[in-house]
Amino acid sequence: MDILLLEKALEASTNSIVFTDANGKITYVNPAFIRTTGYEAEEVLGKNPSVLKSGEVPRSEYENLWKTIKSGNTWIGTFHNRKKNGTLFWERATIFPIISEEGKISHFVSIKEDISSEKHALEMLQAVVRSNRLLLESANLEETIQQILGIFGRACEVDRAYLFAIEKQGNREIPELTIQSEWNSGSFLPQIDNPELKNLRTDGNTFGKWIERLK
Repeated sequence: MDILLLEKALEASTNSIVFTDANGKITYVNPAFIRTTGYEAEEVLGKNPSVLKSGEVPRSEYENLWKTIKSGNTWIGTFHNRKKNGTLFWERATIFPIISEEGKISHFVSIKEDISSEKHALEMLQAVVRSNRLLLESANLEETIQQILGIFGRACEVDRAYLFAIEKQGNREIPELTIQSEWNSGSFLPQIDNPELKNLRTDGNTFGKWIERLK
């Protein structure tokens, strides 16, 4: 009965739970792991949890992790991992060893919580603080705006960020949108001179509702 209760608890947990053997090979993953990572159980069983590595975590962090749990202690930290579809995400992890009756490590247990939303909110708050400081200390507004677009572009993990101006062109009654500044991650060609992104009408479904919402 106790085993059945434990199994139900593991299956119902909203946190990803991973069991590995003493060599670090995965022996069990719960449904939350599958939902979070996009990997089916059969795709990771027998493999190392490094299947989730993104390359964003320093090697020294993993060395410290293994040193800690192999010595019989619990490691608590964060990972910037990669899902099966390539999406990066943040996890807060607690990893500890299971000691057998003979006093040897038989398994490792990892309990992980997806904290991507929490990290994103913090990064956005830091971006706002940095941007406000830049504006207050700015000696060149144009350069500062470019820096701020870059700050928010990286914080939002996008490839382009724009500053649009809403202005009337000539005798036209309806204001139009014009790109003033562009930040580009380098993954795509700049679009600031794209004629299709100049003098965009603001009274249609494309931008009209968006502008009203922001007002």
